[in-house]
Amino acid sequence: MQSSSTDPQTSDHHPHFARLLKTAEPLPPIPTAVIAPEEADALSGPVLGAQHTLIDPILIGDRAKIESAAEAAGLDISPYRIVEESNHRAAAARGTALVNSGEAAA
Repeated sequence: MQSSSTDPQTSDHHPHFARLLKTAEPLPPIPTAVIAPEEADALSGPVLGAQHTLIDPILIGDRAKIESAAEAAGLDISPYRIVEESNHRAAAARGTALVNSGEAAA
């Protein structure tokens, strides 16, 4: 599981990142539809955003692939909702539907 602290490499390269996180910290996380985060790279960003309370990710895609990506990256995705959708086009449509219904804001 990755640490919930700011990644030093990220904040070293982006000096305003820590300030952004501090400013956003008291705000509620934005429910966010994340389409097909089935690779470690695609999953790491939403998890980092959730760890910093920027977003509340709704992971939409192939559950087995998402879980495999999480394992490969050493990420704990147990707090996040996974919506099973094995087809990427259908996953995108489901994400759009969640935004249109107000269940997700982005």
